[in-house]
Amino acid sequence: MTRTKFVLAGLLIAGLQSNSALAYEYRDGLSGLIGGLAPAGAFETTAATEAIKARVEALLAGQIVGEDEKAIALFYETRGYQPEWTAEGRLTPAAQAVIFRIGRADFDGLDPKAYLVPDIYLGRGAQASVEELAEADIMLSRAILSYGHDAAVGRLNPGSISPNIGYRPVAPNPLQILVDVTEATRPADALAAFNPTSPAFVALRQQLALERSRPAPEIGIQVPAGRLLRPGTSDERVLALRQRLEITTDVAAPEVFDAELVAAVRVFQETNGLSADGVVGPNTYAALNGEEPLNRVNEIIANLEQLRWLPRDLGNFYVHVNVPNFSLEVRKDGAIFHETRVVVGTIDNQTPIFADQIEHIVVNPYWNVPTSITGNELLPIIRRDPGYIARNNYQVFGRGGAQLDPYGVDWSSVSANQVSIRQRPGAGNALGEVKFLFPNQYAVYLHDTPSKNLFNNPVRAYSHGCMRVQNPWDFAAALLDAEPGMSFEGLRGQIGGGEKWNNLTTPIPVYITYLTAFVDKDGQLVFRNDIYGHTAKIEEALGLDSPTI
Repeated sequence: MTRTKFVLAGLLIAGLQSNSALAYEYRDGLSGLIGGLAPAGAFETTAATEAIKARVEALLAGQIVGEDEKAIALFYETRGYQPEWTAEGRLTPAAQAVIFRIGRADFDGLDPKAYLVPDIYLGRGAQASVEELAEADIMLSRAILSYGHDAAVGRLNPGSISPNIGYRPVAPNPLQILVDVTEATRPADALAAFNPTSPAFVALRQQLALERSRPAPEIGIQVPAGRLLRPGTSDERVLALRQRLEITTDVAAPEVFDAELVAAVRVFQETNGLSADGVVGPNTYAALNGEEPLNRVNEIIANLEQLRWLPRDLGNFYVHVNVPNFSLEVRKDGAIFHETRVVVGTIDNQTPIFADQIEHIVVNPYWNVPTSITGNELLPIIRRDPGYIARNNYQVFGRGGAQLDPYGVDWSSVSANQVSIRQRPGAGNALGEVKFLFPNQYAVYLHDTPSKNLFNNPVRAYSHGCMRVQNPWDFAAALLDAEPGMSFEGLRGQIGGGEKWNNLTTPIPVYITYLTAFVDKDGQLVFRNDIYGHTAKIEEALGLDSPTI
């Protein structure tokens, strides 16, 4: 359907009233707009069309008349209430193929039981009645709409999981779903095509099938769960860990978690898609003991749901931040063009999950301290020691914007909303030498940092919500691949002095995600810790069997 056809059809859908049909004079024009929706020639009134019309009128007379009901009414009325999925007293081969494909919705990470479809054997024995056929026809159309919606944008409202999740996927127009499926040579394939086609989704969906077919591991030695086992720990459970990983106990202190055992644990963690930090925690205990609470299948399904929230077309050049993986990638033409580590927000100051566009690169940035940090962290220090402001290159401003002398302020009576504090560019600035802005409602961005040591930690959730980039200038160079009019040498030459803004002529999409299960660049299925609890909440909202550890 062309864009014009789509828009006009959508307007007609919106204009349908719950107690009336389309005016007859619109019918011929609408048939031409939708293209192929209505059969050619005059409509023949038969018992089948009368039965479908009665069902449509019942839909429009119901207590709830949503866009799906309006689309179904428009779909059948435009075609003179001719059946689409039934003929000669039974379901058509196309209908049977669609029903079979919906029945495999679990392959896509969806629930087949959520889509009410007619009995695939309808009409194969004694001929079904016209009423049964009409009900089956409309039932399948409704199932197609439901599946098409869920496949395209997921089953959940992302904002219901957390206010820090800002994705708002746009569902396909329901009439468009029916048109795409019914006009296709292979309707079942057309319906399945509403699933995302991104490499990330396709690869993870393949892993879902593999995980479901994976036999339960045969575990002999069990490692008793308990407190974390860290390198250097002395614990009798270390003996069981050695036996489980087939590491010799013929050492001076076999109960000590030594360097050899740490290396073996890291290999085990990498093999099982866990964070290879060498620490034995809940996920590693579960994997060692072959326990289902690790629940890889449910976690994959929850992450497939998240991938449906992303735009169908991510673009040819974009930035992807995966918060639980503490990673940043620049992707060009589907391949990784640049990658680096990031530090993300703490559990109490979570990095939001959303999409935007990088518009500015700012060299020598000021740091405008958020009010929450001023109140919770700076003011208690300043009240004890006003000299802290000058030593750390801060400036203080009053409500009117005038700069204040920190020694002339009665800090004991000042609240965070009465002053604003910013840190000048230069050594020690919390944002380092450069920041990357994509103006958003959460007031977060990507930036350099003077605290480089944190990038060596396997878990990097330390910030107040913004994302600190390990190699910011390499990242800047990668971004400038899409900005030929801006020189990297010129950008680096701005270091020192005052704040300098560089506006990108072509904004670069940035997608901040929360993927705790994904397939890495080597084709390996990887799991990461659910640091903010989003995955567990998604699993619960989807009604999956048990939460993720």
